[in-house]
Amino acid sequence: MTIHPRRKIREAIAARIASVIRVVDDAVYPENYDYTKVEGDEGFVAYQPRNVHWTPAIDRVFSTRSVELMPEDLPCIIVQTANETVVPVSKSGWDGGYRRTLTVTVEGLAEALDDVEDNLDAIAIGVEGSLDGLLMAEIESGHLLLERCETDIERDGEIPIGAIRLTYECVYTTYHLGVDLGLWDPDGACIVNFGPKPPIQQITVSTNFGDETFTNPWEDLSNG
Repeated sequence: MTIHPRRKIREAIAARIASVIRVVDDAVYPENYDYTKVEGDEGFVAYQPRNVHWTPAIDRVFSTRSVELMPEDLPCIIVQTANETVVPVSKSGWDGGYRRTLTVTVEGLAEALDDVEDNLDAIAIGVEGSLDGLLMAEIESGHLLLERCETDIERDGEIPIGAIRLTYECVYTTYHLGVDLGLWDPDGACIVNFGPKPPIQQITVSTNFGDETFTNPWEDLSNG
């Protein structure tokens, strides 16, 4: 399946926030413990690794989610993309593209307990730290800029929930997908059987110098 850059951006942000910062050892060692001890030795204390994540949501970070949340799902983070503006960037003919400005919201949710504001701020500082300077693979010139932060607390529902929403601006560039010559395959392969039926056998390119016709199998258009 062909994946839109918006989805890649959401998934890259979610993966970054859910990533492990470091691993710590929660084992309690007695004073002057002999760290050369191995399993089976008297007084051996087993290593107890624990992953440290960016936020209290741990790895409960979703690039898209619409199902009802349960108490065991909290705290969690949901990454969404909202409106996007597009400005054409034309080089020459088909070799052009678009400069896109995408609004990305990163929403942290937590139960609205007595210290809900502190919990939401803990989510916010982790999100900001994880996304500061994030470079997204396969996203041309993609970078994030934090625009605003909003907090909301809803205590009237079955589960009182506090929410903090960080809004980012993401600017990136995409290129034209190309002219459909009967070769376009939405699953990512270039197969002549896909596209219009019957397949296109001839195209005419109009330029300031007149019209030029090409037939299948296609001639090299790069020299024209």
